[in-house]
Amino acid sequence: MRLVANIPHPKLKISIMAYMDKWIIELEGGAYKQTYKISQEAIPSIEDVKRLVSDSLLENSMERFNGMHKDFAQAFELIKK
Repeated sequence: MRLVANIPHPKLKISIMAYMDKWIIELEGGAYKQTYKISQEAIPSIEDVKRLVSDSLLENSMERFNGMHKDFAQAFELIKK
């Protein structure tokens, strides 16, 4: 896997990688990670891949991170009992 780009963001680590004819967009927030895979055939340009990382995608991803944290915290509470 080859790192192609990092996109600066105040709350997330955003990485774009190339691997086996796919673009991989990784969003990392704290202990959680979301990954999107896109065919390089469908989107051949790295600039177009960067445009996919829109404000809307990031806002929805942040909501998903919050949900992931809530789910994990609930699971963790169950094993502490």
